[in-house]
Amino acid sequence: MKSDETKSAPETRKKLVDAAKVSPTTAFDAPADVVTHDALTKKEKAGILVQWEADAIALQIATDEGMSGGKRPRLDEVKSAQGHLDAAPAAISKGGRDRKRPKK
Repeated sequence: MKSDETKSAPETRKKLVDAAKVSPTTAFDAPADVVTHDALTKKEKAGILVQWEADAIALQIATDEGMSGGKRPRLDEVKSAQGHLDAAPAAISKGGRDRKRPKK
């Protein structure tokens, strides 16, 4: 992860989420970092990984056409992170904000 400030300040956290949804690599070093970030909800993590997947696919197409600029697509890493997020319990985010309430 590129910023540790996100764990304490809500406004900084929102900036992280907004930036990551536009360009995940500006906020995170690797797709796995999104999954393990404890201040994001599962929904936020999923949204960031969807954007990362779209970016990776576009970069793969550019790479196939010889226009990658030296960056590697990392699509396998994104798919792996999405799999880990899907397999994780709903309360993966800080404070269990995604936890479903038990039926009474």
